[in-house]
Amino acid sequence: MARLKNKLMIVILTALGTICASLSPAGEVNLARVEPGSGRFHASFGLDPALITTVGYFRGFELGSGTALWDVDLGVVVAETDAKDLRIRLGLQTTLWQTGDWRIAARGRLIARSTSNSIYDGAGFGADLTSHLGYYRHGWFVAGMIGYDRTFVMHLEHSDWYRDNVYDGAVDGWYRGESGILHGGLAAGFAAGAVEVAGRVEMRRLDGGESLDPPFVGELSVSIPF
Repeated sequence: MARLKNKLMIVILTALGTICASLSPAGEVNLARVEPGSGRFHASFGLDPALITTVGYFRGFELGSGTALWDVDLGVVVAETDAKDLRIRLGLQTTLWQTGDWRIAARGRLIARSTSNSIYDGAGFGADLTSHLGYYRHGWFVAGMIGYDRTFVMHLEHSDWYRDNVYDGAVDGWYRGESGILHGGLAAGFAAGAVEVAGRVEMRRLDGGESLDPPFVGELSVSIPF
């Protein structure tokens, strides 16, 4: 019985970590258009794996001899009105290497996420690190990407239904994350005047090699100067 309870807890922690790590669509940025002091408001909509919408802001600044950007955004699951299914993210992106219009860039983000269902209310805290290799012109860009998203620590509050029907000894509290997500794919975008439109499609798997449903995610984003 103890072994079954432990397995149930691992399943819950893995599921929460997967859900939390899944709620992380990222509005892609044309790095050739980022300048120190320039800021843009962006909004995106996509499948990741639920339908989720994101609004946020990024701003360029000088970093050494180049330009980097910081960003902050808020994502909410659109299919539900529950305000507990959301994500707040703070990040930094910079070019590591450039020759002509080719760039290698890195993006890191700290992420706080929450979700709610019939089994538990959960909150997770983690990070995502993604690298890009792409061709960036002022009017358009295309890039390949690969990254890793992991929830490091989570807080669980089990529901009465779970205690009544599954395990009456479930303990609320803080738990270590059990898994992360490897993701990789393509991003592209173009500019129409001051408006930028970008999209991405990525495949994803658990870091242990297990497949996810759906195995792919994608989004479309629009940004304007602000």
